[in-house]
Amino acid sequence: MVETPVAATSVTAHWRRDAGEAMQRLLFHARHHDLVVMAPPTVLDGLPPNRLETLVMGCGRPLLIAPTGAPMRALDTAMVCWKETCDAARALSAAM
Repeated sequence: MVETPVAATSVTAHWRRDAGEAMQRLLFHARHHDLVVMAPPTVLDGLPPNRLETLVMGCGRPLLIAPTGAPMRALDTAMVCWKETCDAARALSAAM
């Protein structure tokens, strides 16, 4: 992992640990980034069970739910949940 974009074969990432109310901190950071990647909730980790719904409705950013142990061939399919509004059209345009 690297902090700044380099060759197309690299992945950029950043790790952050914050104090405070977990869901509010997650929403804050999600609103300031292009994409939110989350795993499905499987264990107790301090976040509410409805975290994905809260993020979808509250962050205004595309949300990628990364399955655990998914085969690579499944990653060529994307699902778009749509509501026919100007906001949804802007969000989809930004995600693409």
